[in-house]
Amino acid sequence: MTAAAFRKVELSDADPSSVDVSLYLNKGKTAVTSTVLDYFTVSGAVSSRVAEFGLTTGAGNTANWTGLADVRLMYYGSEAMEMNETDRSFDIPDGTYGNATVTQNLVADSWNLICLPFDLSSTQIRSCFKDVKALKSAVIEGDVCRLMFEDVREMKAGVPYLVGFAQPVSLQTYEKVTVNDKAISEGAVTLAAGSATIRLAGTPVRTALNGAGCYVYAKDALLKVDDGTEINGFRAYLEVEGATLSQINLYVDNELLTSVRGAGISNASDSDDVQVYISDGKLIRRDVKRGEALRGLPSGVYIVDGKKMLK
Repeated sequence: MTAAAFRKVELSDADPSSVDVSLYLNKGKTAVTSTVLDYFTVSGAVSSRVAEFGLTTGAGNTANWTGLADVRLMYYGSEAMEMNETDRSFDIPDGTYGNATVTQNLVADSWNLICLPFDLSSTQIRSCFKDVKALKSAVIEGDVCRLMFEDVREMKAGVPYLVGFAQPVSLQTYEKVTVNDKAISEGAVTLAAGSATIRLAGTPVRTALNGAGCYVYAKDALLKVDDGTEINGFRAYLEVEGATLSQINLYVDNELLTSVRGAGISNASDSDDVQVYISDGKLIRRDVKRGEALRGLPSGVYIVDGKKMLK
């Protein structure tokens, strides 16, 4: 940090030799030795998102006039951060600044629901994404829920967003970002819809979902999942409390994107015979019991009895 500062003893009998004034930045200090405004430089480490700076005096200081002007903060550190959606821990310190490279499979033929641990400005958004939408409102009428997504100019850490890409992406670099680990747990979007609560939350690590009423996003659809279902990091999931839904409709800029029927309680039995397909339509299991349909299969999206399911 560079700033113009001065200190002096005036209209006082105090000893000028006992003047003790310093310019400080966090724990860094530089003595101010001028009686008129002059420039001084101080360096201080920033280990969090907070930088404290100004003038400080010693216990025996006798200066009764101080001044500070033209303060300029310059950050010289930059870290190369690597993140992967399959990691089960997130150990990048809060406040780390630099370029973040995120390994994450994102598609171009539909929206992607992501949640990042850092803010992005409008300029950064334009350089990374084709389009960005945020959940703004939710309405429940009977057993049908409408989720409304609209344009945003900036992205906040810990908040889930729908993003679009012109080309498929498996490795994305975000330049000049600052990690905000508190926002990861505090950035969920919570909306009241009548007596129900809708919560769209993200995770920075691959994690298992707990509790009923959880839905995950896949190929422009929300899929109801079982307790313990795992999702990758930097993704998001929907929680519904206080309502049993048969349909969830997603709207982007007031246009219906997709609807998920059968999202609530199903009358189907685990003993029913079903067919299991992978997402490209290939049959992989024939006439298996519904309760056993996905047992032993690797994680992924499957079509069971005509409905998408995430394992």
